[in-house]
Amino acid sequence: MTNTLPILLTWDKGQAFAERMSRQVLGLEGYTDIDPQSPMGGPDGLKDIICSKVGKKFIVGCYFPSRQQKFSAIKTKFRSDFSGVIKNTAHGFIFITNQRITPAQRKELSKTCNVKIIIFHGERIAGILDSPEGYSIRYEYLGIEPTTAELMALCLGAKKEREEIKKTLTEIHTLISKTCLKGI
Repeated sequence: MTNTLPILLTWDKGQAFAERMSRQVLGLEGYTDIDPQSPMGGPDGLKDIICSKVGKKFIVGCYFPSRQQKFSAIKTKFRSDFSGVIKNTAHGFIFITNQRITPAQRKELSKTCNVKIIIFHGERIAGILDSPEGYSIRYEYLGIEPTTAELMALCLGAKKEREEIKKTLTEIHTLISKTCLKGI
């Protein structure tokens, strides 16, 4: 069992590191054209990151305080970051935070918004980082090494992928061989 969530909740790595880890999480979740704005500080025009998914532009706000905050503080930060959606003509807003946010609180954050809202809260991020695809990001940003069991799962997944690739290549080879033989 990893201690991913407690490390996220006691974030001590600063905003730049939080935005860089968030960029990696977005990539794992299938977002593209991921463009961090000013992770080292400076004006970012109410957008920490810009990204896309299925042709839709999203503005991303990252919020990683060093301990659990009251919901009122989370809500204030959400609203502040959300204002970047209109200013930057986006289709949706992604809020990435290390905070625990209950389902009812997530619903409250989303209810007054007229665009797509996606919230990556602490538990959700921990789940992504604790997946085989997330192990390297977890290690890089949180310093949590994969356990033996996790490494075994990663190797088994890689073996399955290699077998699927080999099967696909065999099918392609067969198709090419049949096509080439028809021309002779």
